[in-house]
Amino acid sequence: MYTFKNYNEINKQLAMLRADSTTKFVDAIDILASKISSYMDQLSILQTNHTIVFFTDGQDSDKTPAHKLITRFKNFVQTTNYIQVHTIGLGSHDAKFLNELTATGGISG
Repeated sequence: MYTFKNYNEINKQLAMLRADSTTKFVDAIDILASKISSYMDQLSILQTNHTIVFFTDGQDSDKTPAHKLITRFKNFVQTTNYIQVHTIGLGSHDAKFLNELTATGGISG
């Protein structure tokens, strides 16, 4: 998980991305849920726009059903209306799942 202060930081991190091994959305969702939960007592954080971007180059390799992941993520994201979710799928990916994940944000992604 990365937090960026400006576009130069974003571009630097994107240039360093490498695909490896498996695609496990459950791990990413757990990390995001933990981060969101840790900020719950900071009202100013919850009233600021945030963007979450998922990149994937494959199908989710975890055995957790997609609808359970969507529900799990939605429960955390919709604690605030200031989160926008984007997904980018390359190669063989589950477009339906990614579209549903994008729709979980409080701001249209």
